Order: sequence, then C-alpha cells, then structure tokens
Amino acid sequence: MTGTEPPPKVDTKRYQRMIEEFNESSAVDRNCRLQLMRIGEHLVFKIEGQANKAGYGMLTTKAMEILTARASASLIVDLSLCEAIASSPLGVLGFVMMTYKRGGGRVYLVSSNETVRKSLRILGLDKVYEAKDSVDEVLSPE
Repeated sequence: MTGTEPPPKVDTKRYQRMIEEFNESSAVDRNCRLQLMRIGEHLVFKIEGQANKAGYGMLTTKAMEILTARASASLIVDLSLCEAIASSPLGVLGFVMMTYKRGGGRVYLVSSNETVRKSLRILGLDKVYEAKDSVDEVLSPE
C-alpha cells in the first residue's frame, strides 16, 4: 500500500472472525473481557460481560492504548455484550470517548442494553457518541 490508496473496504465477516478469536488472554476476570482491534479505518473497543471495579486497571490500560493509537478516524465502543458497567469503568470509558471526540474523531456506541445506555446518558455522554444497534451498521453504512 502506497499511502494514496483508500483503506480496504471493511469486512463485517472479518470483524465476526476477530470476535470468534476473542480468547482467554482478553479476560480481565471470569466476568469481563476487553478487546481492542483495528478494522479498516475504525478502532473497535469491545467490552463483554460485567465491567466492574475489578477490571478498572485493565480498562485504564486499554483506554491509554486507544488514546495513543489515535490514527483511526472513528472509535466504535462495542458494548453489545456488556451486561453492566460500574461507575469507575464508566468514568474511564467516558473520558476516552470525550477525548476522542474532542480530537476530531467520530465515536459510535453499540449497545442494546438499556441499563448501559441509561448510565451513559446520566453522564451526558449521549451527546458524544452516535448510537447504533450493531457494529455491522457502522462497518457497512450502505
């Protein structure tokens, strides 16, 4: 790739394969997994299970990776399999989302869990992200 070519078209099947490869090394504890991956021009941060205070340190580490890897035009926060998120991890996630947005990036949130969305609304983060029903909706907007 010479740098002048457009990035490859995002393949939702590729995203699905990456999720299927979601392994034990991504586990914070037995209740929570975190994964950070780049798909085309998107940076995807996936939280699965229950993000609680026990996973705060790992979440903070991933958050710093997101902010230092800031070469993507957009950040997709995939909470589609997140059952609950405690206040400490929620604060870190909010910081990442706001920082990304202030830096000119687009932030998408994927979550069907109304409890998680309500927590984000309480912090006013609903003004920072574009809510989507699935990652596929972001990856294949046509």
